[in-house]
Amino acid sequence: MSSTYKSDFLAPTTSPRKILAKHGRTFWLASFFLPRKTAKEATHLYAFCRFVDDLADEVERTPSKKEETVTKLKLLLAYFSGKTQNLLTLPDHERTYIDELRPLHLPQDPIIHLLEGVLQDTEDTVLFTNQKMLLRYAYRVAGTVGILMTKLLGVENKLAIFHAIDLGIAMQLTNIARDVQADAAISRRYLPIEIPIQDIKEGTQREVISSNIKEILALSEQYYKSGIAGLAYLPNRVRPGIYLMTILYREIGRLLLRRGVPWDEGRVIVSRIRKFSLCIAALPHCLQLLFKTQKQKNIPDHHQSLHASLSLLSGSHQ
Repeated sequence: MSSTYKSDFLAPTTSPRKILAKHGRTFWLASFFLPRKTAKEATHLYAFCRFVDDLADEVERTPSKKEETVTKLKLLLAYFSGKTQNLLTLPDHERTYIDELRPLHLPQDPIIHLLEGVLQDTEDTVLFTNQKMLLRYAYRVAGTVGILMTKLLGVENKLAIFHAIDLGIAMQLTNIARDVQADAAISRRYLPIEIPIQDIKEGTQREVISSNIKEILALSEQYYKSGIAGLAYLPNRVRPGIYLMTILYREIGRLLLRRGVPWDEGRVIVSRIRKFSLCIAALPHCLQLLFKTQKQKNIPDHHQSLHASLSLLSGSHQ
């Protein structure tokens, strides 16, 4: 989902804010630029997403618990689909994530799609063979979070939702490009390429894989541009925070490219100094976003082609 490169799982007593600071440093930094209420609600949403993501990854770490983990995810899917209200089989600390999400009154369809995407990761092997599979997965595990964030921000404009989906997809494509070898280690190949997972594990066919990663990053740029364009629909006060989060996350892919796509040499990490310099450089644009009043005629159109693969998925163009 959002990341497959983690050193530990959530402890029962972990607060949502600590979860964000430890597992989502870029989002944690950006949250300081959001209104306090919005930042708090977004933190609860992130904690829930982290929780279900960790459930999927636990399948790989402890195979004996696979059935239990899949049962939990299916229970959550039934709960958000309105088929059950009984979550008593979940431990208290896991029910807390749902209890903290409920007061936010978020739409259920995106959460259902999110859980469907996470369930994909519980399969014994994940093999994508085409770009449509990749984009539909990216929508499910990340585009849906964009939809949910627009709701937290009080934005109902359908066009705003289109752009929010694109921003989520862009970030997920960045994750996939960054974590190719880590994903292969747990039998996942999100790259739409006909190469055995074993070749990725062993670091063979480097040029072919590097070329495909470059294609994924080029595709992500299209979605980043759309996501950034959609900031015009957001309340002025939240635009700088979302913009900073976007450019900091996009930098992961750009750094990967600058280093020659060393996908088999460990995870690429943007340094704190680089993040700081990006934030400083972005300040003039952040001020412009904060004070600029967007006229209706200047609000960007959304390119429907970006959603050509998303038919029947909630909130998309299709």
